[in-house]
Amino acid sequence: MRRSLAGILIAVAGLCYSSWVLEFAWADSLDPMRTFLSELDVANRPHRDIYVVGDVTTGVCALVAALLLLVPRPPFPRWLSRHRAERGAESKPPGDLDRLGQREGDATSVFRDRTATTAVIALAVFGAATIANAQLPIECIPGVDPGCPGEPSGLLPQLHHIHALTSTVAVFAIFTVMVAAGVSAVRTTPDGPVWPMLRWVGNAVLVIVALATVWMLLADNLVGDYRLGLAQRIQVGGMSVWMMLWGWAVVGSRGGDRTPEAEHVDVAPGGSPARSGAP
Repeated sequence: MRRSLAGILIAVAGLCYSSWVLEFAWADSLDPMRTFLSELDVANRPHRDIYVVGDVTTGVCALVAALLLLVPRPPFPRWLSRHRAERGAESKPPGDLDRLGQREGDATSVFRDRTATTAVIALAVFGAATIANAQLPIECIPGVDPGCPGEPSGLLPQLHHIHALTSTVAVFAIFTVMVAAGVSAVRTTPDGPVWPMLRWVGNAVLVIVALATVWMLLADNLVGDYRLGLAQRIQVGGMSVWMMLWGWAVVGSRGGDRTPEAEHVDVAPGGSPARSGAP
């Protein structure tokens, strides 16, 4: 149940992260081929609140989903294991208690794979940075708003503003999510890949996002018109699509919430519970 809810929240986060597409629904003086998405929610821009709501919703959904996947489940009480074994040993198959996904007395998180856990932690960082980014907009647009100072040049010149810093943290975090989850999708575990849907489709989207990012990083330090706005929209659009794919993969994943050592409780002929399974 937690896994399904987390997957739905991740998919919603991906959908809301694409709120920038609404710029095509109304007239705007900004050229989407040459302007950055952060310019859509400048403090004095029309429709700013719509983009802010989209980003805040993205961050909240990402944070809640990460908590659902990371917070350990409460341990399964020993007395309840014995009680169920005594009442259901004759009517239930021996492995029925294994479906609980927990060993008795053990507290587990939903995913035990290290790279999967890394992806979920990075998702939480992405959510927090996205919320901060929406609450700390740039004040004006150089070359568009009168009196707005020009941006300094050099490596990552946008870092003169805290809005750009939170944007950078969010981008690095979501890249970490995509890479870590992509690695989990191709690795083989006792229960199979954690998120098999990402093995081909998700990683193909990751390649597109990476190419768009390289486009941005190289062109941003060159003289000329290299359609940086288009590059960023491809990058962020790919991230949105990837998160929706990941959400779907989390909902449909198998085995991620089971411990590697299955254990169940049988009832001995004398009526006392006896444990069997992996040592």
